[in-house]
Amino acid sequence: MTTKKKCHQSQQSSLRKQRSHVSKRLENFDIRIWLIEDVAKFLGVSIGHIYNLTSRREIPFRRKGKKGRLYFIPAEIMQWIDEGEVL
Repeated sequence: MTTKKKCHQSQQSSLRKQRSHVSKRLENFDIRIWLIEDVAKFLGVSIGHIYNLTSRREIPFRRKGKKGRLYFIPAEIMQWIDEGEVL
């Protein structure tokens, strides 16, 4: 097999893996409201990191009551990602 074919197959395999990973992350996207665990799982970060982002008001969220549970709207999280800094 030529190097060009190997490279092409490697790229195809990588794309399949990426699609699979994205589809797994989007499984919960049809849910209208996410909890902190859902956001952490979707973003691939710890729950503590999400708490840090909310305390610094760096991620969109809602809270019911002063010390209530945190709620997240999936579309707002996607918009927040899209508006992020492009490096």
